[in-house]
Parts: sequence; structure tokens; C-alpha cells
Amino acid sequence: MPMIHATTSVELEQENRARSTHASVIARNGATELLGALEKFVSAMIHTYHRQIYLNNTLREDNPTTPPKFEDKSSTLVRAANQHEDTTDENENQKSMHKLLGSLRQHVFNNMPIRLLRFNAIAGELKIELVERGSIYDYLASILQQKSTLDEFLSDIEQEVWWYEGDRKFAEEKVVNRWVSKTARYAILSHTWLRDAPGEVTYANWTKASIDISKPGYQKLVNFCKTATQYHGLTLG
Repeated sequence: MPMIHATTSVELEQENRARSTHASVIARNGATELLGALEKFVSAMIHTYHRQIYLNNTLREDNPTTPPKFEDKSSTLVRAANQHEDTTDENENQKSMHKLLGSLRQHVFNNMPIRLLRFNAIAGELKIELVERGSIYDYLASILQQKSTLDEFLSDIEQEVWWYEGDRKFAEEKVVNRWVSKTARYAILSHTWLRDAPGEVTYANWTKASIDISKPGYQKLVNFCKTATQYHGLTLG
């Protein structure tokens, strides 16, 4: 008959005590290992710190110069941006001026008379000359390219751009057309030819420079030019 071993309460208590002791030993060993690892880590960090200090001191002794200064790039970037903006504005202004002169040329050669009288008061005397379309364009273009006139033209464009909410192309077209019409104004003389009286100025007289300025025909032209200048502010007719 097999023997049955009955575990007493004393034996159970001894077994539990042994297990608890074993667990305590394992816990102490784990804690010891963890503390050892932390000690090594701290020691390595301290060693690295002191080594860095040593290297810095060595470099400073070998090369006793002040630390390099780092340039503040913000001002440089601002200057570059401003230069780019100025260049962009300059290009836009050049394009606008080019378009203005192109429209002026088209207007002169397509819409204006083949020849006109150009008149201007010099030293109190009215000077009159007959000019062709090429000379008309050169004369008007020289007026538009004066700095004061150009500044006013570009300012006019910027105002229109603001008015049309940034639509520069549309605003530029309106301003160019307005300036061409304003600059290329001229007067038309309606007159009656003199009958049975010498001195009427003809095209041949202008080309041959054989005009008698004392004759009634020339004085008629002078009076016309004076009227166009004084009352209408024109220099072409």
C-alpha cells in the first residue's frame, strides 16, 4: 500500500520562507547590477565632460583668437529682397514705357496726318516748321521720355492698378491709351485760300525753304499757330 505524505503547516511555512528568501536575493542582485550600470554611465559622462573642457582649453591656447562671429543673415536677406523688388519694379516700368512708345508710334503712323506744322515760341518769336511723321514721333517721344513726364506716367499706372485691384495689364492699357491721346493732340486749320493775292504758302515753298514771311499767307499760318498755342496748349497743327 503506497505511503501518502501529508504536508504539515510547518513544512509549508518553511517552503514559503525559502521562496521569499530566494526572491529577495534575486531582487538585491538586480538592484546591484542596475546601480553598477548607472555608476558606469555617470562616470563616462563626467569623463566626456572633462575631456571636452580639456580640448577647448587646448584649442584656445594653440589658437588664441576670438570665437568666430556669425553674421546676421536677416539684414542681408532683406537687402536682397529689396534689390529684387527694385529690379522687378524697374523691369515693369521699362515694359510700361516700351508699351507707351509703341502705342505712340502706332498712333502717329496710323491715325495722324502725314505732315503737320510744329510751332514753338522761341525768344518771343514763333518758329514754324513743316514736319513728317517720323519727326512727329521723335518729337512726341522726347516729351514722354523726360523724367518728370515719365514719373507722372508711372504714378498714373500705379493709381490705376490700385483702382482695378492689382490688374496691372488692364490698368496699363487704359493709362497708355489716355497718355497717347493726350500727348499726340493737334489742331486742324480750316481756312480760305487767298484770291488774286500772292503769298499763299504751298508745300513746295516749305520743301525749298522759299517762304516769304511778310506775305499774308504766312501771317495767316502764324495767327493759326498762335491761337492753337495760347488757347489750346498745342504745338502741332
